[in-house]
Amino acid sequence: YLLARGLGVRLKAPNWDEFRRVLVFSIPISATALAAFLLAYVDLFFLGLYRGMEEVGIYSAASPTSRILLAFSTALSAVLLPRLSELRARGSQGEIRAEYIYSLKVSVLVLVPATLASILFSREIITLLFGPAYGPAAGPFEILAVGTVFMGIFTINSGALQGLGMPGLPMRLLLSTALLDVILNALLVPGYGLEGAAAASTMSYVYAGGATTWLLRRVN
Repeated sequence: YLLARGLGVRLKAPNWDEFRRVLVFSIPISATALAAFLLAYVDLFFLGLYRGMEEVGIYSAASPTSRILLAFSTALSAVLLPRLSELRARGSQGEIRAEYIYSLKVSVLVLVPATLASILFSREIITLLFGPAYGPAAGPFEILAVGTVFMGIFTINSGALQGLGMPGLPMRLLLSTALLDVILNALLVPGYGLEGAAAASTMSYVYAGGATTWLLRRVN
């Protein structure tokens, strides 16, 4: 209240059409974020179901550490969404393509070296952050680091699709990714444990990144 008062904000008659438009646009974006959150915990659920809490604890070191690499792509996506939305309103199709390709290149230039460094120094990174007892997390961390590149591409593509006025596409694709992750975890975790969970997630991320790239080539 004090902030609104200090800024001189005054209540006006509600514009229900505008409210409805914003609400309808925001629901798929919120659902996409929720699906991404749930996707991060599918492998932990299956590890707990089939392999026991010790492997869950070890994997809990590998999984969130690999997602640190997504911070840059997430920030870039947050900038790309309103920028492409603005260009779309102006009808600047050529600029839309140029902005997207530039963002994708920048993201890959950051993600690939960071992923290679994560693979080369996986054990050192894990033991530095969590201690020697979590050394077995280095293997799944290396596999997940590869998947992070494709999840970063998905994040950029998702922001681009949302900026182009198609927020429902990333939502539906991420839901299908989560379903694929569930199936792969159910198949791989019982026999392969930590590496199976990491491989299931990585294959799902490859699907998400590849599918959104294909969709953007179709619509843009």
